[in-house]
Amino acid sequence: MAEIRMLTKTAYLVATFKDSPYDHLCSIGLRMTAKKPTLGPDERAIKLDVKLPITLFKEPQLLATIEIPAEEVSSPELRADVLDNVEEALEGLQGVRMDVRLVTPCDD
Repeated sequence: MAEIRMLTKTAYLVATFKDSPYDHLCSIGLRMTAKKPTLGPDERAIKLDVKLPITLFKEPQLLATIEIPAEEVSSPELRADVLDNVEEALEGLQGVRMDVRLVTPCDD
């Protein structure tokens, strides 16, 4: 049996979180790029390594679902000493007392 030739490509799917005070109005925007993207604060990149058989383009029949379970997403870690350093740096630049706190979003 002949080996099927595979086509490979790396791309990035960039998801942009569009916030709203109402959970049912929150949404995501999507874009794809071949180069590693520069991300904004509300964007996350998902690196895609795509391997497709060349026969796909002769008989296209493709359906894909990408799902990332919430329990698989790790929370960013920010140590207390980092917050203290940020607070000190801001106070030095502004000449005022600042209170810097890490606030995590809650599901309402």
